[in-house]
Amino acid sequence: MVPCVAVMMTGATPDESRRNARLFHIASANTKAAESIVDYKKYLLADGLTNQFAVLAGGETDERKYRDLGMDHRTASAMAAQTRAELADRKEKLSSANIRVAKDDTGENRPSYMTGMANVGFELKQTDGKVKFSYLKNVKLT
Repeated sequence: MVPCVAVMMTGATPDESRRNARLFHIASANTKAAESIVDYKKYLLADGLTNQFAVLAGGETDERKYRDLGMDHRTASAMAAQTRAELADRKEKLSSANIRVAKDDTGENRPSYMTGMANVGFELKQTDGKVKFSYLKNVKLT
């Protein structure tokens, strides 16, 4: 079992009267994940939702966490290095597609409450006329 990376891609009209979002949970084996996110960006643009951004979460890069799962030092080190490389690749692809990352809680940027293998989701809220997001912890995906 390896941790996934969650990417929330959202778009809104310039006045934020209409918005849409999708949450992608990306595992290591999903080599087409970045392309799916870029496709969703195109879908948002076609729907007139131009105010776009992404929020990232997950991606364990601390080899101690892998050792806590029972992996030996060599395997834990390799898993952490692989995750770092995957995160760098995904961030580069988002940047190449001009997808702004509004918040990056991946790898070493993860808040302490996001450690472990719990599912994480996002919730969009409108406050004072602006779209904001918050984390939902231990969300079961259906």
